[in-house]
Amino acid sequence: MTIKILTSPPAGGKTTRCIEAIHHVRMQDPLAQIKVIVPDKQQMAYWKKELALSSVSGRCSGFIGTDITSFSRLAMNILEKSGSGGKSIPGRLDMLCIREAILSASKKEPLAYFHPIRTKPGLTEVIAKAVHKLQRGCVRPEVLRKESENDPKIYDTARIYREYLDLLDLHGWVGAAGLLNTAADILENNQTPLLHIPLLIIDGFDELTNDCLRLIRKLEPCCDEILITFPVYSGSKRTADLRMKKEGERIKTVLNASIHEIKNYEPPIPGRKLAQKALLAGVTENDKQPANDNLLLISVSSQVSEVREALREMKARIISGVCSPGECAVFVPDIQTYFPILRQFGKEMGIPIRFAQNVPLSAAPASSVLRHLLHLASDNFKTEDVLSILRSPFLKGCPDPDEPDAESFEMDLYVMDKAARESKI
Repeated sequence: MTIKILTSPPAGGKTTRCIEAIHHVRMQDPLAQIKVIVPDKQQMAYWKKELALSSVSGRCSGFIGTDITSFSRLAMNILEKSGSGGKSIPGRLDMLCIREAILSASKKEPLAYFHPIRTKPGLTEVIAKAVHKLQRGCVRPEVLRKESENDPKIYDTARIYREYLDLLDLHGWVGAAGLLNTAADILENNQTPLLHIPLLIIDGFDELTNDCLRLIRKLEPCCDEILITFPVYSGSKRTADLRMKKEGERIKTVLNASIHEIKNYEPPIPGRKLAQKALLAGVTENDKQPANDNLLLISVSSQVSEVREALREMKARIISGVCSPGECAVFVPDIQTYFPILRQFGKEMGIPIRFAQNVPLSAAPASSVLRHLLHLASDNFKTEDVLSILRSPFLKGCPDPDEPDAESFEMDLYVMDKAARESKI
């Protein structure tokens, strides 16, 4: 079994090479079950379109029998086939488990850093983000605790992390962030392979977390061939391109894979030329300006990558003194979609972003609770909405989130577990 990493700039022929590999497998076995893992719905729709066009044109007969999925769905499939894995839980129940882990850790021994704010809802969100990041990075709480005894903040996080994992094990649950590691454990402990995948394609990613890489390693005995595409500009000196090249080298080292660079590929429809043509539509020869670097077209795989690359380019120009923050502007097609992404990466990169359009009232927590309350009867009293309303601090008579009730938490666990077993949520 071989793992190959196909590298080229965006729109450099990586997906075309993957479709050709599917066609080659189909020629040998028309019923082969091929899997393609993509990061989001946009990539999923793109792959379905490309396979359909290839089937119609006769270039490839791979549309039927090719499963376009995600890492999480593949992990769920492994859990179902094994019959021994835990049950995946929804996000709200996962947050309740994080909250109970905080309280449980503080009861056993007062938290050195977080004790004064242990009952605050904001702490639950902060700890949840940290714990989920640790899970995706395959960092165990024992290792974190051992390495951070002199840092009370990280030490408390390690203790809460341990309590969280123990609570999930007690109920036989698996959180979304731990899904891939659980699937990898199942593949590692099984004597016989649960799956047989003639060709596994991983396309559209600009980075792979440690849990993704671990799952790929454990899938290696189940696959005849694994193809991973990665966008790399071999001769570019841009910071973003150097980062991508470094990430590709890390993936190569972890997976012990070989890198195959695609060269001299001419796409059927050159997207960059079409974009330039559209931007210059209606411009006469007299209006055209000499070529310069003011127009930069970047091909990306998702909206998250789009925002990240745009802000990186903006920050590079600000740092180099080309422009000031007040001279920069970001135009997006849909502010509702891009608002949280811009806010996240703007904060991460230290770029102060002022939005011309404020957050809509419907997105406010209090409005959301009121909307759920008004729709309870028409939605047949969904368990998730009922629990959200009962525990909301915005309605009179609801429990105070700063004074958590143990019996209330136990009832939440019972109702959510019952609903999960009955497949209602």
